[in-house]
Amino acid sequence: MVRKKKTAKNLLYNMMFVSREYKFVFLHPMKTGGTTMRRRLRAARLRNSGARHRDWSQNVRESMNKKQIWHIYHLTWELWMTELCPELLEYRKVTFVRNPYDRFYSFYLQFWNNIMALLPEAKPYKLQPEGFFKPVSRWYDHPEFKRGEIRYVNTPQVDYTHTRKDDGAMVRHVDFIGRLENYETDLDRISDKLGIKEKLGRRNRHRPKCNVRNTVPENNGYKYLHHYDQETLDFVNGSWADDLEYLKYRKVERVEDIPQIRNMYPYLEELKDLPDRSFEN
Repeated sequence: MVRKKKTAKNLLYNMMFVSREYKFVFLHPMKTGGTTMRRRLRAARLRNSGARHRDWSQNVRESMNKKQIWHIYHLTWELWMTELCPELLEYRKVTFVRNPYDRFYSFYLQFWNNIMALLPEAKPYKLQPEGFFKPVSRWYDHPEFKRGEIRYVNTPQVDYTHTRKDDGAMVRHVDFIGRLENYETDLDRISDKLGIKEKLGRRNRHRPKCNVRNTVPENNGYKYLHHYDQETLDFVNGSWADDLEYLKYRKVERVEDIPQIRNMYPYLEELKDLPDRSFEN
């Protein structure tokens, strides 16, 4: 197999997306449609200034090596804004979030092939990966999954949007929070609010489809909730309680409620833009 060389172009793609032209930063929680967002931005001819902004590349290398961070585009608010690039605090911030139940199962599917390679007991489920999802402990607690990219799923999405004050109160910092459940509509809203000339949503026939599939209509309920049992529900509810509360997602308490809930909107209300921020250039 021929390995791709780490060219300057590849390095630039792996940096946090920063647009000097439109003065915004895109924060990218894992498994929330962020790769599609980045590709849509590139297709709209937006230049990523992340790798060229100021001269913070040395700080990035040192912090990444110290904290064993391999993908800078999944950095949280606190690490990115306070340690690496505080001058971007004046830029507008944009991100996407996803209901924790679908996000966690999506992560499981992404690493399914790794699970099969690492755990012999997973091989009988080759054609039915959903059968190995439960119980969570048999794959999630495996030592190999305590390393690398799993940390970005462990990290609550609110760590990309909020910080917690000393008194425990949560303070939101991101100006626009889109939802994967309302993806194309919210992409177009971002286009309008940031003044981007080309629409980012799929209604623009020139936009690439990328990772978010046509088979998932917007506002069509939970995609993966039917794979859950009570143990996995409790696991997600406990691990990402802040995401459910502060990102206004519907909490599913009992497995008996899934048939009635799975076709409901996963979120309880829209996340309004911060009122004290201007999106005008």
